[in-house]
This record gives sequence, structure tokens and C-alpha cells, in this order.
Amino acid sequence: MIDKVKRYIALNKMLTVNDKVVLGVSGGADSTALLEILFRLSKEYNLSLYVVHINHGIREEAGEDAQYVESLCRERNIPFYLFEEDIPLLATTYHLSEEEAGRQYRYECFAKVMKDIGATKLAVAHHLDDQAETVLFHLARGTDISGMAGMRPVSLLTVSDIAPKEKETGVVDGEGTHDFINSNAKIIRPLLDVRRCEIEKFLKDNNIIWQEDVTNKDDNYARNRIRNRVMAELSEVNEGAAVHIAEFAGLSAKYDEYIKKQALLYIEREVDFFGAKNDRYDISDVWQKEDFFPGGDRIRLKDGICRIRIKRNHLLKEDGIIISRVLYELLTMIAGAKKDVGREHVNVLCDMLEKQSGKEAALPYGVSAFLSYEWLIMEKINASPKAGIVQETLRCKVVMADIEADGTCEINISGDESGGSRVILSVVNKEDDKKSIIDDEEILQKNYTKYFDCDTIGDTLYIRYPEQGDYLLCDNEGHSKKLSKLFKDMKIPKDKRMCQPVLAAGKEILWVLGERRCEAHKVTVDTRRILKVEYII
Repeated sequence: MIDKVKRYIALNKMLTVNDKVVLGVSGGADSTALLEILFRLSKEYNLSLYVVHINHGIREEAGEDAQYVESLCRERNIPFYLFEEDIPLLATTYHLSEEEAGRQYRYECFAKVMKDIGATKLAVAHHLDDQAETVLFHLARGTDISGMAGMRPVSLLTVSDIAPKEKETGVVDGEGTHDFINSNAKIIRPLLDVRRCEIEKFLKDNNIIWQEDVTNKDDNYARNRIRNRVMAELSEVNEGAAVHIAEFAGLSAKYDEYIKKQALLYIEREVDFFGAKNDRYDISDVWQKEDFFPGGDRIRLKDGICRIRIKRNHLLKEDGIIISRVLYELLTMIAGAKKDVGREHVNVLCDMLEKQSGKEAALPYGVSAFLSYEWLIMEKINASPKAGIVQETLRCKVVMADIEADGTCEINISGDESGGSRVILSVVNKEDDKKSIIDDEEILQKNYTKYFDCDTIGDTLYIRYPEQGDYLLCDNEGHSKKLSKLFKDMKIPKDKRMCQPVLAAGKEILWVLGERRCEAHKVTVDTRRILKVEYII
């Protein structure tokens, strides 16, 4: 069996020379066999092994299991780490099943040890029969082709693998592990191609005893019911049922990887990514490349990217399976996790593609989706309640008397002093300039230079972002229009409206910079002083 496992490890590139490997060892047959096999392979790969054992606080004899595993490690000179937790209490506190609470706590402990010793590999003892049970479990709960692939030989250790208290505080025994979790830490499953009966035969042939966990016979646990009842019945139908289900999982994984690849190719071609300051990212800067490999769990967006934009009409031309997968990948990218992102959320996004502009939806992990004309946009709600960007403060006060005294006033909107968008304000007094401004249509139509009558606009202006209650005088009769309505009429995308700089006198908008100016405060023959405003981008 060792040769079989060795070939499987090589086929799936689980180990490299000099790896530090953390093993989860309960003392049962599966994990005991895993420990023995990796110990025998450690010389060939020059592995450094570290064993973690968890006492879940459920069984009275759990202390004996810990002593047994510690003795195995002592005999092999392998470092041993023991963690103890009241899992039933943890499950009650965080409203989880004991199975889920136990699993999350285990991976929290694994992650802590891996971070402490600098390991990037976690070996767990899932085997072929576990794989068959997992596929049936996913199918019973509702899944897609990805779920039918079951467990992968190699997968990434993700934030969703760790316990609820870690998600809330970022702390495990006083030390944060989020940065480590977000690195390239992998879970490897060397026994995934081996039957449970093969494992027990290997242990017996080598005179290695193991600890029996009596809770494995307790059908109150969902997985136990599948193992003890469903799989037992299926094996009566066909003794190779577990093998066939596991083979189906492997085939599903290949189909899933192909669909995922096509979806990612579409994303590379068609999707726009933006950061906190509305800066657009090139595709080469979008995701962590080391996170993408066959069997990988996710494509993680780099820090700073908080908004995704895709043309919905283009996407609707694709096959349904590609549409769904593109939306799923984008949602998990911006969410930063896959757990709790399900078919119902993807269906919401699919339905939105054909709705009217303005349609919105709230999604898991603080993600908001909305339609803005031809675009479907997904963003982190906590980035900004309005526009999906972290809106820097822009509220520059302009006093007319100061401009007249100094000649000009220059305000940087974005970038540093040497570049970026800026506004230059100056006062013109010459009669010749006044006449040309009144008469020259070309000057009046310039989108980036506007002129105003200083005598009617007041003494104080502001260069700022839009605020609630803003309005613009839209005709010579003094009729006004709310700025929000004007933005809609101008078809300015919703995600850009709140970062559109304006020239304002109180709540009155004189000029949406680079766009429309108001119809009031025009230069006339009676104007004494003229305000010239230049918008340079």
C-alpha cells in the first residue's frame, strides 16, 4: 500500500523535498496509517513531520487517545501538539452542529501550528470511502458539479476552514492567523485513493494497533448515517459502489476544472476590476497567481480591489453554464470566500442580468450587486454605502477675495502636486475678455473651462463631491433639478456619481466638472468680475 500512496502523492504533486508537514492524527486507523506512511517516506523526501491531536471534550476515553498518539510520536521522535476544547459548548455558542464546530476548531489548531513552525502542508487522513460519503452528503444537501467532485487531493486552506471565534476576532490563542490563512497553505490527502479495508490490512500486517472511536457508530451524526446505512445498502447493490462513486468524483473534478478554466478566460477578457480610489486594475494585477492550480479552492483578489464590473449584454450571449460559473467565480472573488455562497445567490445574479437599471441585491459577506445601465456591478458594501469606493474627503473651500488677492487658486482633486486632476480658479476683469466670453460660442461650449458672473455667485464656493440635497438650475426661468435626477438623465453610472467632483455654492451646483454647468450665473455685459474655472485631468 505504501507504493500505491507514494504514486498518488507524486501524481498530485503533494510533497516536495524538505517540506514541513503538519499531520492531523486522532489515533484512529486512518490517521495512524497516515502517520506511519509519511514517517516511512520522510527520509526519501527529507520531511519534517509535526503531529496535532485534538481532544474534542465529547468522549471520556479521549484522554487515552491523546496518550496513544503522543506515544507514537515519541517512538518516532516527532513533535506532538495537543489541543483541548469543549466542542459541544462551542457548537451551542456559535449555533453549529457538533460536526461542523469540531471540524472548524481542528483546522483552526492546524493553522496555528503551521504558522508557528512555518509549514505550508497539512496532511489529513481522508480515504476513498470518505470521498464516496462526501459526494453523497453534498448531493443530499444540494450541490453542483463542483460539489460532486468531493474532496480534492490537494486544496487550499481557507479562512472558511477555521472556527467562528477566529472569524470574529482574528485571534487563536493570542495570535492572528488570517495572514497565514491567506497565503499558499495547502491541505493534502495522501490516502484519498485507498479503501478503508486496505488501511486496516496495512496496519494489521505491520502489527500497528489503533484506537476505535465509538462515536463513529452513533447515527445521530449525518455522516455516520451515510456511512453506516446508505453506503452499507449501496454496497449490497454493488460491492464496488464506493469505488465507482469516487471515480465519478474524479471525473466531475475534471469537468469542473474545464468549466472553471473557460469562465476565468472570459473574466480575463471581459471583466473590469477597480480599487478603493476608483483606480482600474490590469488583469495581471487582479488575483494572486499562486492560488490558482488544478484542484485549487479559489482565486483570491489582491488587497485593494473592491469592485467588479461586467457588461451584462455580452455575458448573456454565452451558454448558461458559463454565465453561472462566471458569476459564481466573480462573487467568490469579491466575497473572499466560498462557504455559504450557493446556487441561490448565483440565481439572483442571473435573474438581474435582464432587469432594468437600478436593480440591487444583497449577497453574502457584505457584497452588494446592482445594475447601472449596461453594467452589472458587484462590490463590498462596507467599502462605501453609496458608490462602492472609499471616498476620500473632498471639500475645498474657495473664498473669492483670496482668489482676487493671489491671482489664482489651484486645487488638487486626485494625485499629488505634480499630477492628477486639479481645478484652477482665477478672476478676469478685462472688458476685452468679457466681450469674447459673451460672443464666442466655442469658448462657451468648452467642457473643461467655464465662466461665471462673480457678482451673482456669492463670496464662498466649494470644490467637493455630491451631497444629499444638491440641485442645479437648468433653465433661464429658474427651474431646478435634483443632482441625482440629473445624473440619471445624463446616464452617469451609479458607481461613478458619488466620486464626480462639482463646483458648488451651498447646495446649488454651478458645474458638474467636465460635464454640465448650470444655466444661471452667466457672464453678461453688466458683469464686473468674471470667475474662470479650468478642470484639468
